[in-house]
Amino acid sequence: MSKPIIIAFEGIDGSGKETQCKLLAEHLRGLGKTVWIADYPRYEEFFGKEIGQLLSGQDKQRSASTLDPKSMALWYALDRRSDYDRNSANWDASDYVLLNRSTLSSMVYQSLRATEPQVMLDWVARLEFEELRVPKPDLFFVFDVSPKSTAANMQKKGTRAYTDSELDVYEGDQDLQVRSWKLYRSLCESRDDVALVPCEIEPGQLKEKAVILDTVCQLLAKRSML
Repeated sequence: MSKPIIIAFEGIDGSGKETQCKLLAEHLRGLGKTVWIADYPRYEEFFGKEIGQLLSGQDKQRSASTLDPKSMALWYALDRRSDYDRNSANWDASDYVLLNRSTLSSMVYQSLRATEPQVMLDWVARLEFEELRVPKPDLFFVFDVSPKSTAANMQKKGTRAYTDSELDVYEGDQDLQVRSWKLYRSLCESRDDVALVPCEIEPGQLKEKAVILDTVCQLLAKRSML
């Protein structure tokens, strides 16, 4: 049995990753492909619940903004590994596995909180792909939406099960969002496995969802993944 093509959907909070993940899944299924979707963190599961508590910021002594980046990265990594352990048969039986956030998110957000960002980037990659053997995506899509637009999108989410606030501690940290946006764009230029998906006509004006999906499909076809 051939391995599935694994595609991760990345970008700063509010960039439309979940929407595009679902649209691509519908498109692929329309082509007769089998698709498995995984959303991270899995807030309903053991490790995801811990992540949700940390992101909620309710415990000021132990939150995602105060816990050291390696410890935060471990929670995310274990969440992904445990999910794969539970669902590996579904992965193996699929033509495509689509991930709404993956390892690149931890690499970006936690490296920006570390004193040595590049060291942290490499450490997270080694932790997940080498030590825990989390399956590595064949391609990371970065949905490029300016922080100006994502801030408005995040306000529309409302409260989530893991926090009483409209924004969790990472979503509410505008400086972190801006720096993450810049780092994501930089990684698109330096890594062959990361592809930028422009999602705005101009800052604050989003493209139509179908137009963005078309760009995604073109990029996949260019890499012989579609």
